[in-house]
Amino acid sequence: MGGWNGSLQMNRVLLLLLGCLPAAALAASPGTPTLTPADRKWQPFGLADRAAVLGDLAEPVCPSVTLLRLRPETRLPPHSVPVDRTYLVLSGTIHVGFGKKWDDAGMKTLPPGSFWLVPANTSTFEWSEDEVVCQVTVARPAKDCPRHEEPVSLTPDQVAWRPLGTGERAVLAGDPDQPACPSVVRYRFPAGEPSLAPADATGRGSHWTVLSGALLRETGAPGDAAAVSRDLPPGTVFVPPEGQFPKAGTETVVQREFPGTGPGICVWRSLHR
Repeated sequence: MGGWNGSLQMNRVLLLLLGCLPAAALAASPGTPTLTPADRKWQPFGLADRAAVLGDLAEPVCPSVTLLRLRPETRLPPHSVPVDRTYLVLSGTIHVGFGKKWDDAGMKTLPPGSFWLVPANTSTFEWSEDEVVCQVTVARPAKDCPRHEEPVSLTPDQVAWRPLGTGERAVLAGDPDQPACPSVVRYRFPAGEPSLAPADATGRGSHWTVLSGALLRETGAPGDAAAVSRDLPPGTVFVPPEGQFPKAGTETVVQREFPGTGPGICVWRSLHR
């Protein structure tokens, strides 16, 4: 655990994982609600780097999306935070354990494309084998939403796919049929226009992350002769326009996350507009 000692360092770990630094410190330049790997604006923080994507980062109980880049051989000691959160491994391999004491034997190896969910006040510890980029989403469930009492972790080969139109869908967490509650859904579809039901293709406050393949998105209105197609490569996080969804350039896997509509005054905004 070299380098991680004392309450100050532990507070930094908690802030890092919560995503609750002041928004002013992470303000991004204006643009479209799309963040490709080339657009990431990393800022150093402790033994990691951090890039804001979405959310009201000034309010730690509000939903947010943050990217973390951990350097090789980084160890985060057992810690817990008072909010539900989900993690998505975009690159690298991370080892995750659950509990209040470090246990090498009990750690799970999570390669790129892996997903894990940590309920509020659940203690976890992590070790990055190499450079790791993770997407962290802080959820905001309503009081009557079902809650995960235990952690969930899935590697790509453990995802349970089900047919959906010409593609497939896998529900990783939550219930997408409850519009006020958090959910995480993964889609896999072939090249061409993906066949998704309207409720799946849109969702206010939902963000999408490209895991593999490539999406093609028009920057103008549908049918606009001046519209330009933009390639959305793996690692891109975006908010699709209402009623629209990009085409798949090749067989593509994307993940959609909805943080929920819990009580309180929160602003779900893009820092990359």
